[in-house]
Amino acid sequence: MFDKHFFKFLKYLLAHHPEEFGLIPDINGFFKIKEIFQVLIFTKKFRKVKLETLKQGFSYYYRDFFEFSENSKLVRAKNPVYHPPEQVELSTLFKFNTLWTFVKPKVWLKISIDGIWKPRAGYIPLFASKELAENWAKVKGALVIEVILRK
Repeated sequence: MFDKHFFKFLKYLLAHHPEEFGLIPDINGFFKIKEIFQVLIFTKKFRKVKLETLKQGFSYYYRDFFEFSENSKLVRAKNPVYHPPEQVELSTLFKFNTLWTFVKPKVWLKISIDGIWKPRAGYIPLFASKELAENWAKVKGALVIEVILRK
């Protein structure tokens, strides 16, 4: 199970191009292991991997390359190469004409009816690239929507 192809894919996924698979790190650069597991299922490359097996791989076999959070639900590459996303002030977003995000179908229905969205988490991941938003939406089973900002 823990062969070089699996390791190369995980390293590519977490250290080089998480955005290709719709993964967004938290403020400390960690990714949710459940989301990584969803990527493995979605890409159909490593279908037989179980969530617990993935956790074992990060914590034991690949511990020189990845590090766990204290609760073992988050992981990050020890030497990331990608440029992490940045939190920005809302006023800086107005220079874009079009932004994209993703929502679950149930939320999309509410947005369609109400015309406005106030997420519970307090933040909305916005993408200048529709393609990146689509990558994330595929992994999460969500829909991509165009965002129109109002001042």
